[in-house]
Amino acid sequence: MTDGEEDDGPPLVARVLQFDRNSGELPDDYRDSLDQGACGELAKSLGSYLQSFASESKVLADVEVEGNRISVGRDDGTELMIAIYGPEIFEITRWPNPADAVEDGSMRFDFAPELESEVAVTLARRYVVNGTIEQENA
Repeated sequence: MTDGEEDDGPPLVARVLQFDRNSGELPDDYRDSLDQGACGELAKSLGSYLQSFASESKVLADVEVEGNRISVGRDDGTELMIAIYGPEIFEITRWPNPADAVEDGSMRFDFAPELESEVAVTLARRYVVNGTIEQENA
């Protein structure tokens, strides 16, 4: 650490989850060329859906929407963040409960970039019910 730097906690380690895209490759600048209005409306719609899904599933979840981003917090201290960059371009980050997240001196989190809508909704629903975006073994 150099002068002027602060220790903001343990280093972050991402576990990146990749999914096949059926709708083709994305342009390199998809984050920069987003339609704020359309993505914001999509975020509101998905946020409302997730809040309803949580209620129907009898799960306490706090859903907040700001612009093209959705945050879903559970009572176990975990949080799911969804960024929408287009109708078929979603990114999901699942943050663990900070109290028990440090493993080997690092905080590990899940990141799933460049998702299509069907996969993003499936992962978000899985998180609401189970607190994880991983599929549980049968």
